[in-house]
Amino acid sequence: MLVSSCNSGSGSASLASAIKSAEDSLKMSGSSGISATKAQAAIKAYTNYADANPKDAATPNYLFKAGELYGMLQDNEKSIETFKRIYEQYPDYEKAPQSLFMMAFTTDEKLKNADAAKVLYQEFINKYPKHEMADDAQFAIDNMGKSPEDIVKMFEEKNKEQQPTEANVNQGNSTGNNTTPTPPQK
Repeated sequence: MLVSSCNSGSGSASLASAIKSAEDSLKMSGSSGISATKAQAAIKAYTNYADANPKDAATPNYLFKAGELYGMLQDNEKSIETFKRIYEQYPDYEKAPQSLFMMAFTTDEKLKNADAAKVLYQEFINKYPKHEMADDAQFAIDNMGKSPEDIVKMFEEKNKEQQPTEANVNQGNSTGNNTTPTPPQK
């Protein structure tokens, strides 16, 4: 299929049509999983659209979908590259923070490059300290290099420390206030 890279209305329309066709094909895969061939076709449609229409409002969303598909296909370098493109070229896009987080996560979990991932997670925390994923980024930094078993053990120990003992529970009075109990009368 010949794809025009101009910004003409008909060129954009045919690129949008190619995206719709690729997405419909992916949806038909259903619960049987995503076909690599169909995913590659969707990625190509998304990136062709983005390359031809860099200023279009839909472009960062299409790139985000491409980044996710690259991740599903285990093409981690391309996934990171795509999320980086979003983060750098579309900083006001609503999913720019998630793009940075996905760069860090993929670098950490898939490429096993903890040093580079730590830099990206820290950048996320510094740039988006109030974001709902900031705690996740800090958790990732705090637990780098720990096995899942070590992390579970850490949570179990933390839960034990936070559980009230019977003595602490019995110290409250019947009104539920945690005032100092009166000593028993002799």
